[in-house]
Amino acid sequence: MIADAYGAQVTPQVYLIDPAGIVRYQGRIGDSRNPQAIKSQDLRAALDAVLTGDTVATPSTKAFGCAINRVKRSS
Repeated sequence: MIADAYGAQVTPQVYLIDPAGIVRYQGRIGDSRNPQAIKSQDLRAALDAVLTGDTVATPSTKAFGCAINRVKRSS
């Protein structure tokens, strides 16, 4: 599962991966659950940086949301 491969802990938790397969950003989409209270659009800033060839200023933020519960699989 992709969430396991990247170590995602909550949903939503986003990963921005460049064409070379390098994770350029991971974390939250924005800094608030309330759309009217968003002050920092973290994913948008990371996307803009990658698209213009710049370094992502904040490559990681703490994501918040519902915990991802893993199901133990038998072999």
